[in-house]
Amino acid sequence: MSPLEQITEIGDNFLRDFNFLTEIDLSPLSNVYAIGNNFMLSCDSITKVDLSSLTQLNIIGNNFMKRCRSLETIIFNPNPTITFAGPGFMSACNELKTIDLRFLKNIEVISDYFLYNCLNLKNVIFPDKFNKVTKINCGFMAETGLINIDLSCFSNVEEIAFNFLEQCNKLESVDLSSLTKLSAV
Repeated sequence: MSPLEQITEIGDNFLRDFNFLTEIDLSPLSNVYAIGNNFMLSCDSITKVDLSSLTQLNIIGNNFMKRCRSLETIIFNPNPTITFAGPGFMSACNELKTIDLRFLKNIEVISDYFLYNCLNLKNVIFPDKFNKVTKINCGFMAETGLINIDLSCFSNVEEIAFNFLEQCNKLESVDLSSLTKLSAV
C-alpha cells in the first residue's frame, strides 16, 4: 500500500484558491472517506475533476468545489457511498452544463445552496429515487440555466425551503407531481 492509499480524510481548504490549477489526479486516494470544508474552493482554471477512484467517500464538507468557474466535468464513483454533502455544494461553477447526481442517492438532506448560481447548468441527472431525502434546503439550484427539471425522484420530501429554483429565468417546466408528502414550501 502506498502512503497516499493510507489517507482516509482530506482536510479543510485542500487546494483552496489554486487559481492556475487546470487538472489534478486524485486516483491514489482510493481510501478517502471524508472531504473537509472548502475542497478546491475557487480553483478558477480547473476544467475536469475525476473522483471515481474515491470508492469509500462518505462525507463531503461545505463549499465543495464552490466557485470553480471553469469546471465543465466532474466524475464521481458510480457506486454511491456518500451520505452527506454540505452547504454550497458546487455553487457558482459557471461552465458546468451537466451533472450526474446518481452518486448522491444515499443522502438524507439537500443542503443549502446546492448547485446554486451555476449559470450554464442545463441538465441534471438524478438517481431513480432519493428515498432518504425529506428536506430540500434554501437556494436549491437557484440561478441556474435549467430549462426543465423533473423532481419525481424526491417522493419523500416533506419540506422545501426558500429560494427554491429562484431566478431560473430559462425554466419552462418543473415536475413536482410525486412530492405527495410535501407539507411546507
